[in-house]
Amino acid sequence: MFNEDEKIDAISGATDSWGDNFSRGEQYKNVKQKALVQSQEFYGKKFLVKDKLAAIEWKMGTESKLIGQYMCFKATASVPIDELEWYNFSWGGLSEINTEAKTDSTAVETEELEIKTTEVEAWYSLQIPELQNALSKNLSLLYSSFNLFNYTNVFARAAYSSNIDQIRSLTNFENVIRTSTFFNSSFADENVSVFGRVQRTFGKVRATINTSFNYSKINQFIQGLQSLNEGFTQTYTPGLRTNFKVAPNVSFNYRYSVTNNNQGSRETKFITNAPSIDFDAYIWKKVTFRTNYSYTNQDLGNGESQSFQNWDASLSYRKDRDAKWEYEIKATNLLDIDSQVRNSANNISVFSSETFIQPRFVTFRFVYTL
Repeated sequence: MFNEDEKIDAISGATDSWGDNFSRGEQYKNVKQKALVQSQEFYGKKFLVKDKLAAIEWKMGTESKLIGQYMCFKATASVPIDELEWYNFSWGGLSEINTEAKTDSTAVETEELEIKTTEVEAWYSLQIPELQNALSKNLSLLYSSFNLFNYTNVFARAAYSSNIDQIRSLTNFENVIRTSTFFNSSFADENVSVFGRVQRTFGKVRATINTSFNYSKINQFIQGLQSLNEGFTQTYTPGLRTNFKVAPNVSFNYRYSVTNNNQGSRETKFITNAPSIDFDAYIWKKVTFRTNYSYTNQDLGNGESQSFQNWDASLSYRKDRDAKWEYEIKATNLLDIDSQVRNSANNISVFSSETFIQPRFVTFRFVYTL
């Protein structure tokens, strides 16, 4: 039987690079308990270092200012610029201190070494309450029906939610600087959503219509003022699709959406029209051709509109259903558009987002099935 005693390799000579043999890992601080935990690698060995955080003596001042709806006071403290951390230990630094001590031994006995510090400031308030979890009320209803005789499928869903004492932010703007203070709002936020789908098959043609409605009420706080933000979105999406087993199949869809947003002093309205078509064909039991095209137009409600379109296609070949190899040519963004632009609004701002798209791209692929 053999026992191995683990120990740190001895240092070969006094060097000035202790810090080079340390690898600092993750560090965690608990301010309330004034504790520090850090993973540390030292000469190939891993350690878990536990330490205490240095106490900071704050001096409460009389200077005050209003941040949001809270009166805040200024506090200052002095903290060392260069903290003495053991993993940054240097023989050179120690030798400099010893040299100064030897130069005037009497001075060392009566005077402490000067520690360079810097002053930091913080703002505190006694008015901010402790945050509590919000109370949420949720109600949902589901309905579904399928008629096997006339192939009619009906689905509906309604949901309602209300949040009381919701954690909200008090937002303030100073030029381009935005600050937020969080608190429990006594105003209830509500959301109502309804979705419905009716689908029926007539021979080889399947007709579908989807509808959705969403209403939201959110209380917002900007520059110390409370205002109500209301949003209502309604979407209608009818569609037709053929369902042939061998012949080519085509699918037509049209999406019409209206979004209204009321931010108190400003109202916005976006109307979206988006027709699309999908086509797929299985030819000679060997070749599959697929393509899809969509066009999106968004009315900004001020006489201006933005639109973009997209077209993709692919052509694949497989000798027969049992063939191991399949070859495909796939093209994306055939119209070579630059970007897609979408406009929206939230409880603070109205914004426009632009998604840049990869230029026209054609690839050749081959697939082997195991």
